[in-house]
Amino acid sequence: MLFNTLFLSMLEELLNRYIALDVETLNKIEKLHGKIIKFIITYPNVQFYLKFSKHKISLKKTSKQEVDSQISASSFALLQQAIFAKPEATSLPKEIEISGDLHLI
Repeated sequence: MLFNTLFLSMLEELLNRYIALDVETLNKIEKLHGKIIKFIITYPNVQFYLKFSKHKISLKKTSKQEVDSQISASSFALLQQAIFAKPEATSLPKEIEISGDLHLI
């Protein structure tokens, strides 16, 4: 449990530092203010919520707010998508399940 908390804190810090350096990403995040995406990582078994604020994101273990979208996949499938995905691709691999507001993703 402590590992998950530390991992989320470090990942949140890393993502927010990157966002602060990229004006285009910062502008996109502003438009998502208040939206929440639930991530269910099937291997290893981890679950967290990504919440957008005006100029940053927060990663939390729980959320009392209703989620706008949900992504469920193994860490390997997500990493593969992040590294090898082609920008012109119109679909995701079957190992990655998305539900809710698809325009958010």
